[in-house]
Amino acid sequence: MRVRWGDLKLRRSMVMGLGVSGLAFSCIPIVALGRPAGNAGDTTMIQVKKVGKEVPPGKAVATVNNSYSGVTGVTTEYNSGAADYKGFTISAGKPLFSYFLLEGNYGYTSAEYITAFKGDNGTVAGGMPRPNVPRYTANLALNYARGPLSGSLGSHFVGRQYIAYNGGVTSTTTLPAYATVDLNLTYTWRPHDGVFRKVEITGYSDNLLDERHIVYAYMHGYQGGSNNYEQVQEGAPCFVGVTLTALF
Repeated sequence: MRVRWGDLKLRRSMVMGLGVSGLAFSCIPIVALGRPAGNAGDTTMIQVKKVGKEVPPGKAVATVNNSYSGVTGVTTEYNSGAADYKGFTISAGKPLFSYFLLEGNYGYTSAEYITAFKGDNGTVAGGMPRPNVPRYTANLALNYARGPLSGSLGSHFVGRQYIAYNGGVTSTTTLPAYATVDLNLTYTWRPHDGVFRKVEITGYSDNLLDERHIVYAYMHGYQGGSNNYEQVQEGAPCFVGVTLTALF
């Protein structure tokens, strides 16, 4: 997706920072950027831009412009509304004993359309959520480091999120929240002489508990359609690997 920054209007500009005993807080609202094009023959919203004054929620207005590509078969709507992203992230870390560090963060994001509009892809009302944006995310990790041995056991949480029709309009269907666990362990060897300055061997497991989850989906069909169905992409199952890294 190509984004021209000149087409975007920043609704608010605010960055706040606070550091207290290792606790960090930030609040960075940003504007919505839209959604990639769908399959050939579909219509899709590529850009989200504020045009004119705001329209009261629930009242639809005509799309300003659209264009059709005979090469891709995609109709692109633009100048078709605006969305507002607001959120914050809280991070914290705590050393445990002599060799462990417990770290975590929590994120909240509110992403909603702030103007209403109607186009070839469907009708959007003010206050409708933007698709594919989880409201809550979180990470928690226990890190270990002692001499040549280091490792990490971490959990990653992604909250519920709305999915879109393949034309780009938000549907009423949501993906369920999920959490995965990763593990890695590294041994580092630093020879005093010879060809190598450092050699690292790492064993790791992604999705250690083999949690079945869906990372992305969209609703194939259109707003108000009767034969819509979901197309989903499952997350990877448990994977175990080993890497060897040498520094000359």
